[in-house]
Amino acid sequence: MGNIMRKKAISTFDREMKNSKFKKIFEKRYLSPTTIQNIRSNKQKGIKMRNFIEFSRECGYQPVGVKGGGGSPHFFLC
Repeated sequence: MGNIMRKKAISTFDREMKNSKFKKIFEKRYLSPTTIQNIRSNKQKGIKMRNFIEFSRECGYQPVGVKGGGGSPHFFLC
């Protein structure tokens, strides 16, 4: 029996990341666990609108924006 090279099993995630369409969507929607932890522990004082919207959607809410009196939008979670 000689040296037989075995193929290393590839994870589902690695296989999906080879798909350019999946990778593009994943990279657009990925919200860092560090960002979430910083929000929960109140270490992060502000949150980017994009992160707020994505985080809300991941929690099952649908954020709805309406223009406020001062020109800045107000968001409601439905």
